[in-house]
Amino acid sequence: MKLAAPGKAFLAGEYAVLEPGGAALLVGVDRFLNASLRPLAAKKIEIVHRPSGSFVAGELTPDGIRWAGGIADEVRFAARAAGVATRLCAAEDRPQRGFALLYENDFALDGEKIGLGGSAAASVLAVRAACAAQERPVAGEEIAALAAAAHFDEQGARGSGADVAACALGGLLEVTVQRPLRIGEDPREVLRAPPFSVRRLPLAPDLRLLLAYTGAPADSRALVGEVLEFARGNPSRYRARCGAISAARDALRDALEAAARSGSRRRWPSSPPSCLVPVPSPLPLERPRNPRAPGAETAPSCLHSTTGCSSAPPATCKRQGFLPCGSPPRFLDRTLRRRGKSCIPCCPSP
Repeated sequence: MKLAAPGKAFLAGEYAVLEPGGAALLVGVDRFLNASLRPLAAKKIEIVHRPSGSFVAGELTPDGIRWAGGIADEVRFAARAAGVATRLCAAEDRPQRGFALLYENDFALDGEKIGLGGSAAASVLAVRAACAAQERPVAGEEIAALAAAAHFDEQGARGSGADVAACALGGLLEVTVQRPLRIGEDPREVLRAPPFSVRRLPLAPDLRLLLAYTGAPADSRALVGEVLEFARGNPSRYRARCGAISAARDALRDALEAAARSGSRRRWPSSPPSCLVPVPSPLPLERPRNPRAPGAETAPSCLHSTTGCSSAPPATCKRQGFLPCGSPPRFLDRTLRRRGKSCIPCCPSP
């Protein structure tokens, strides 16, 4: 059985969606993480990451999966998600069936992660695979919730799960956090009370994305931790930044919805107007080095969109930038390459 999950791109709200009520605008992109599933005898479980050769084996138990030995970084999110899904199936008294899950590729450029949500997509595929092996029907929203819970656990109780939703459901989404997740939460409770709600937005027929990557990967877990520290240390400033980011998100969402409703295909001029050139963001997410020391701020984030504002702090901009193409892709590509960024053109996933 072949499986695939799209990559994700945050368009707005990445660090404003960490608390209940926060929302982010995301899109699944047509770069896919691929895997294959096959049955195994008895209750044996195998997860293999072909690009690195990493491997973990285990056995199904009434509590999920008992792993034999350590779990390599390349398969740890998959192992956690498979454990959550099999725990759900065991709690529902479904017959236990062994399986092998092989990850065939990575979201990578020259061996470096490029911020497309590799761990989120791996979690999504592991939930799909485990449920399919146990013959447990599972809807897209259920996959998103279970994979988000597993991803939250493996990431040290951090993250909103919005990236997981994009990898599970694809398309253009507005994800709103409903409640905080808890470590080790019963998967049945996760399905009864999902951590987020998802609104699927219409897509303009000619929407294209240009992802800019500078070659410096970042640690999402550390970045989220810093933002949460800032929120705890200076809640009023954090709320003000989130309010500004939310306004930019709403403006971008409304523009994208209007473009989808019009259904028109725009012909680009041979010489694009200057207003289409990416500019510095007027809405920085200030992130003090010491959240309790007023005025100790880093530089603002960069605007990587001609129609919306990136909500990512500066360190994230070293890793990635996402561009809804409000100007001709060739023009943006040339502009970004002159600035030393690798460019990855893509389209929204179905």
